[in-house]
Amino acid sequence: MKFGKRIQGIAQENTRLAAYFVDYKTLKKFLKRIPVKGNNPEEGSRGSGGSGEDEEEETEDAQERFMLALESEVAKVESFFRSRLAEMLSEFRSLCKKVNKLNLDTKIADEFHGFEQLIALLDGSKEAELLKVFVGFSKEVDVVRSFVMTNAQAAIKITKKHDKLSSPRVFGLENTTSPSCIDAHSTIRATLER
Repeated sequence: MKFGKRIQGIAQENTRLAAYFVDYKTLKKFLKRIPVKGNNPEEGSRGSGGSGEDEEEETEDAQERFMLALESEVAKVESFFRSRLAEMLSEFRSLCKKVNKLNLDTKIADEFHGFEQLIALLDGSKEAELLKVFVGFSKEVDVVRSFVMTNAQAAIKITKKHDKLSSPRVFGLENTTSPSCIDAHSTIRATLER
């Protein structure tokens, strides 16, 4: 399956987040508008066939439109991620405070090998309700992590396609890790260690 179809499918599965995924299809359309450099028409050049100066200007304009679209898509993802991360950290801190207020019998928890089993044992108690909230929170963390990784992959793939077809190269993105992902990981780890 092509990546464009895959990211559309993932976005449709996550309707709440769908508007915040990289619009890969649109970025590919911008990419196709960039004339491929090459003198041999048999190589599949998408040039306009005009004068060298016109072709250069057309290429620069198409490059700029692509870069603006790419930057806009990455900014959209990053803005949503930072906002959602702040909400999740607040929710996590609140859950930690609630756990600290409970007098949990750790011997009971040690006897079971899964949240579902422990929740069933504690059914109807404050502890069971809190465990359910933690399980839901954990699932949401997984959804956001998947969202970040899918969008990072989209940015890398479209950048590689661009760099393969034209110059100048975009940021060498394929050899980097998203700063937002690193920041988020560090922030979550620091919060968990408190």
